[in-house]
Amino acid sequence: MLLDTTKVAWKDNKTCLNYILDDATRAFLTLSDQFFYSDFDIFVEDSTKNRQDIDMLKQLLQPAMQNGASLLDVAEIITMDNITMIKNRLEEIEQKRMEQMQQQQQQEQEAQQRLVEEQNRVKEEELMLKEAEMDLEKYKIDTDAQTKITVAEINAYRNTIDMD
Repeated sequence: MLLDTTKVAWKDNKTCLNYILDDATRAFLTLSDQFFYSDFDIFVEDSTKNRQDIDMLKQLLQPAMQNGASLLDVAEIITMDNITMIKNRLEEIEQKRMEQMQQQQQQEQEAQQRLVEEQNRVKEEELMLKEAEMDLEKYKIDTDAQTKITVAEINAYRNTIDMD
């Protein structure tokens, strides 16, 4: 209804509209004879409620900094006066925090995997060392047995020489 009223009210008037923007700058708008509804948006809001919401969100900045928000993020939020922009920025901060958590979890998993691989390698080396010790022990036993056999053969041969 407001758009219809505006369309009728400004149809014959070719003067410029003087409009003050949010950042206190002035804009002069000249309306043509035919302008469409889609060219204009009307947002009805309760500025007191919005201000209270913005103030409450700004009070949450200290806990946000403790949970990973940077000083730059906080500075950007403090300078914003639009609740939608603040929500979008907080969403970006949350998404960034989640990505960091995922990266940290992935790094922890990789570290655990490397630790398991290192433990397996150490166990394999210990097993190879035990196997080498067993081979050495077997070699000693075989050598000792061969020596005893040789000594026994020599003793047996020595006794046979005396008999001749």
